[in-house]
Amino acid sequence: MAETTTTPPPKKSKVEPPPLSEYELQRNERIAANQAFLETLGLGGTGQKLPKKPARAKPKKRKVEEHEKRKSVRLAGGPAPIERLQDDPRSYDDFFESRKRQKRAPRQEPWEPTDEQRDKLGEFCMEECYDFLGTTTPYHKEISPDNRKTVIRQITKLVTGVGVDYHRWPAGVVFRKGEPVTLQDDLVQIKEDAKDFEAQHGRDLGNGWLLNHPLQKMILFRDHLAATKLPGKARKKTKAATAPSSDDDEEEAAAAPPEAKPAKGTLTPETVRAIREVKKRFDEGEIDEATYKETKAGLLNKSAPSLVGRAVRKRFPGSGWFDGIIESVAEDGRCEIAWSDGAVTSMKVSAVAKILKD
Repeated sequence: MAETTTTPPPKKSKVEPPPLSEYELQRNERIAANQAFLETLGLGGTGQKLPKKPARAKPKKRKVEEHEKRKSVRLAGGPAPIERLQDDPRSYDDFFESRKRQKRAPRQEPWEPTDEQRDKLGEFCMEECYDFLGTTTPYHKEISPDNRKTVIRQITKLVTGVGVDYHRWPAGVVFRKGEPVTLQDDLVQIKEDAKDFEAQHGRDLGNGWLLNHPLQKMILFRDHLAATKLPGKARKKTKAATAPSSDDDEEEAAAAPPEAKPAKGTLTPETVRAIREVKKRFDEGEIDEATYKETKAGLLNKSAPSLVGRAVRKRFPGSGWFDGIIESVAEDGRCEIAWSDGAVTSMKVSAVAKILKD
């Protein structure tokens, strides 16, 4: 077998660095010149450093006396001090001046309708009352939809005779249960009765939305209807005009129309006041229920004996006109009427007075 010889690889030649450019040559010259200048200043490559600036002396703290030290009353367990602001009365001058310049609407006197005017107000219309609460009138300022729903809910309980109960009252305690509230009632007195009722059984914690506000809205709604349905019977403004002379008084007295007589068969104002007085005595516990019913029946029979046997005529929606005869007057002031078709219904005396034939 023939021997093979291997030749060693050629040695790599040393690569010469490329020559420096003219810029690099100038840079090296500047570095050398700067180094020589630093050596003349003693800052060359001998390892010397720049001298440090002397440290500034710290100011000595003043010794605080014991009575000057701030102490925490809270940490010491004592009550916190009360710091009162010192008001400048001059800062309120503009406020009081602006209050004086405000123009206020004239206030209106409370108005109480007569019995004849109460009858003309008609039945309570819930939809009309709901619309009234959502508008601003001379008698009322618009309230929010949520408040309207709350008021209508309470008014519905009062008008239907269901009565108003409250979860903080004892079980079975209901205000005006079985006593429907109508526009013909004395709403101001009912509102006062509601306050007494709350004082006896428990105060309303809902800021008046239980009874006070709904009854007040009913009063305002009644005044609104009086202003629209009873011309000239709206509440008068407190800002009175100049007093007329004596001659004017005589002319007005001469031109004044005669006082209107109550409708035939209706309750007289004296009878209504007497019934209310008896009801008040019964509520206050001065008389028992039997005496109250007997007294009320006597007043009603005395006031309306002529209604029994009288003829009436009424139109029933969808059925036409029917004639009827008043058979009796109940203790609660309602008339039993027998109609020509054989039906018997009960109506209030005030409503019967409107359908009398003679």
